Amino acid sequence: MDCSSKCREYGKSRGYDTPDSRYCPKCGAFMAWEGAFCPCCGARLKSKPRHAKRRRAYERQHPEKYARN
Repeated sequence: MDCSSKCREYGKSRGYDTPDSRYCPKCGAFMAWEGAFCPCCGARLKSKPRHAKRRRAYERQHPEKYARN
């Protein structure tokens, strides 16, 4: 499926700055969306940074997501 630009209305996030921010690799947009899939193209959204340096910073900002039970 192609991007229909429907995700632009959810594109209020500029990065992984809030816990509900997600990135769509197909559309190339960050969005404030709670679902696991993009609302316009159906691609699986990424919820955490993939680059090691950014991932470590994200882990320090959101320790509740990495708590070991």
